[in-house]
Amino acid sequence: LLSEPIASDFVRMERTRLGKIDAPTITEREHEVLRGLAEGLSVMEIAKTMSIGQRSVERAVETAKDKLGVSSREALLVRATLYGFIP
Repeated sequence: LLSEPIASDFVRMERTRLGKIDAPTITEREHEVLRGLAEGLSVMEIAKTMSIGQRSVERAVETAKDKLGVSSREALLVRATLYGFIP
């Protein structure tokens, strides 16, 4: 794990680098699901919060992973943070 100052520097540098690349477009639903994941909520908790089915949450996660070019939820959260979709 990286220390907080190092992690912050890394995020800042990567955001600068990625700023030169057009960020993918994500839907409001994908954005809301990403925020839930970032808060540590489970798929079930996100579904209840958003009043949608668990499968809809899972589909939003898979679509966001495809759009951001990653294969794991962890990488999705890192990439979403770098693009500024989540804090």
